[in-house]
Amino acid sequence: MPAPAKKYQSTTIRMPTCLYESARRVVETRHDVGSLNELVVEAVKEKLRGFKELEIDDSIAAIAVDPAYLRESEIIERQFRTSDLAATLVEEENNHRSDRTPEPHAR
Repeated sequence: MPAPAKKYQSTTIRMPTCLYESARRVVETRHDVGSLNELVVEAVKEKLRGFKELEIDDSIAAIAVDPAYLRESEIIERQFRTSDLAATLVEEENNHRSDRTPEPHAR
């Protein structure tokens, strides 16, 4: 099954002349940039990714002060406190045992 064709929308943009000239030079001198259109499309994609990351960061920041989330976090923390302490004690005991050197056998 062939991949669905990408849909494109033509548009006209205006940009400062110095920006256009800089972009043109990049297209002319770099082999990894096929066209001015490709450069602009990739730049817009990168900018949109940045906006999406900011949206995610804002969502995470909102969660950090959400009363319901904070209550749930406290409940979970209390539930794991005992098992965390037990695991720490076992680890310390194992470390203590491995620090001891075995005594040589008497003949």
